[in-house]
Amino acid sequence: MIDLHPEYGLLMHLDQTVADLVVLVVSQENSCRFCYAAVRGLLWAQGMSWTRIQRMEQDLTRADLPPRTMAAVAFGRSQSRSGPAGARAARETLRRSGLGSMR
Repeated sequence: MIDLHPEYGLLMHLDQTVADLVVLVVSQENSCRFCYAAVRGLLWAQGMSWTRIQRMEQDLTRADLPPRTMAAVAFGRSQSRSGPAGARAARETLRRSGLGSMR
């Protein structure tokens, strides 16, 4: 789960499809088979087809994703590695890519 607290200025709007990609990539980055299977299972339980989940997994390896999507995925990866210490720098990267803060 990603917890972006508004009091730290980290709450941003993400398209649901992009948010799903971020959740999936974070579970991959954690190198935890249980976490990865749990996220896949949660997406399926929320109504996503297995075909769509597999397509999302393939999308994570594409080099031609839109810049905003790539920035959000990179944010998920960086937060998985650095945690809160890297949040401000990651947020600025998201803003530069065109993702705005929620107000």
